[in-house]
Amino acid sequence: MEQNIAQKLRNRIKIHEGLRLTPYQDTRGNWTIGYGRNLTANRISESEAEILLGNDIINASAELYRFLPWIQQLDDPRKCAFIELSFNMGIEHLLTFRKMLEAAKAHDWNAAAHELLSSEWAKQVGNNRAHDIAYTIELGVI
Repeated sequence: MEQNIAQKLRNRIKIHEGLRLTPYQDTRGNWTIGYGRNLTANRISESEAEILLGNDIINASAELYRFLPWIQQLDDPRKCAFIELSFNMGIEHLLTFRKMLEAAKAHDWNAAAHELLSSEWAKQVGNNRAHDIAYTIELGVI
């Protein structure tokens, strides 16, 4: 298709569909997002999932550094652990882990890992994830 015509098609679809950045149900009950992307019939591709993951990691990092700027001074493995926590539970929930965060800020890695593993979150996400993140916090390795 000619480039000019393809761009006109894109523009017309954008006008007719409108942009919705949160999922909604269309008139037939299909979950839809963006410019009319029917998620019920057309799942996202792996490359689209990778783009979303990259954006979500950037957003989780920004929120983490905004509320807990001292984490930027940590070594990269521990930064990654806290970014994953922010990604998984959201910054609001992470901020409720006061004892764990105080221990981490004081570089008491053993206590920080213990607090994390003693949490209700650790039970909810299962042993693998909780132990992997606690291990990284305690020892500074991924």
